[in-house]
Amino acid sequence: MTLEPCAQEGRGPACADLLLQSGVFRVVYAVDDPDLRVNGQGRDKLVAGGVSAQYGLCEEEAAAGLLGF
Repeated sequence: MTLEPCAQEGRGPACADLLLQSGVFRVVYAVDDPDLRVNGQGRDKLVAGGVSAQYGLCEEEAAAGLLGF
């Protein structure tokens, strides 16, 4: 994944909740959500649910691709 899985419900369930329900044991993504209101909450939710969450893989490239979002 490029961006941290979302922790907030919007038009559908939060991505972090869906990942927990799916039974994955590891998630790897490039950058935390840059929105400081939610930054790290998806990761925290996954870790609290027993999922290994690694981030920082290709961080610079991913951050550049997310500019403007």
